[in-house]
Amino acid sequence: MDLAHARFSCAATRTIKLMCRHGAAIGMNIRQEDLDDKTPFRCKVCIEANLKHSPAPKERTRTEQRPLKTVGSDLQTFDTMSYDGKLHLAIYADHGTGLVATVALARKNEQEQAAI
Repeated sequence: MDLAHARFSCAATRTIKLMCRHGAAIGMNIRQEDLDDKTPFRCKVCIEANLKHSPAPKERTRTEQRPLKTVGSDLQTFDTMSYDGKLHLAIYADHGTGLVATVALARKNEQEQAAI
């Protein structure tokens, strides 16, 4: 069934079974147990092609409008040191306003001082 599905450009298994039953595809040999099988045929290409995108909202909605109510932070470490000796990057994002600030740090323990 795999080979027939691929050769007929990912045709539905129902179509392939009908073609075999009515003799529309001469020389196509598919086992009888494949024709009688009721389990759905799985093709990775077909599954990916038929995936639907999840609906996205038309405009952004913010539940928190007050600045600095919720601030997210992250600390990134780089393999290469910057020209002024900084190896870490502290990232701060205000969820209320969308403002993002970054601070380059030489050591991780400098993050507390940079946040103030």
